[in-house]
Amino acid sequence: MTWTIQPLCVGVFAGQEQSNIMYGVGHGTKLRNPSVMWLITDGSSAIVLDTGIADPEHARAVHGAAIERSADQEPARALTLAGVDPADVQTVILSHLHWDHASNNHVFPNARFIVQRAELEYAIAPLPAHARYFEAPSAGMQPRWLETADRFDIIEGDRHLADGLELMFLPGHTPGLQGVLVQTTAGQYMVASDCVSRYESWQGRPSGQWVPSGIFVDLEVYYRSLARVEDVADYVLPAHDMAVFDQPSYP
Repeated sequence: MTWTIQPLCVGVFAGQEQSNIMYGVGHGTKLRNPSVMWLITDGSSAIVLDTGIADPEHARAVHGAAIERSADQEPARALTLAGVDPADVQTVILSHLHWDHASNNHVFPNARFIVQRAELEYAIAPLPAHARYFEAPSAGMQPRWLETADRFDIIEGDRHLADGLELMFLPGHTPGLQGVLVQTTAGQYMVASDCVSRYESWQGRPSGQWVPSGIFVDLEVYYRSLARVEDVADYVLPAHDMAVFDQPSYP
């Protein structure tokens, strides 16, 4: 079985600090970075990776972030334009539970959400420095992903999803980050989420010289995850790079 991968833009950071997503790089440089919802399909079934960033009003009020979102970038609309009814989606993978990746679960009324146990446990009560990224209940916040927690399928580690589709446990950025390894006609694509934030974090760099996100819980573990990605993937699709839209789908 072979799959295709379609990136859907569901919002844009109007000015994201580069060093937040590339450790030690670009201090003071502001980038326009997308929030991406990934549609993975074999032609008959559709799986979604990540539900995307919160709406601009919430982002501004809670995170002080300027988010741009057009009508066609509303998550339900973006899926519909891609030919998928959100109500038909049965499986959503949450790469991790940061607010810019898991704020639109409500768009999928009939889906089960695959989440790593380590991610959920930490997201409820993270270290104070990470609390706002998760909108953590321990900090008195009400994360939007919590509204669908009764439909979470909680897993531990790697998981075979279907022929040509593997979940890979890639902790470091968060304790339970997971990416999706997708078999396509062109080879193995890793949809890496925030394990690899931008193409320049990865492409053209010698082995081991990748640039992790500036936000992480364990840098040593993070580098081991990056090494796993290099071992298995022919191509890597990053989380926050406008260049992923240079192609409408992959391969």
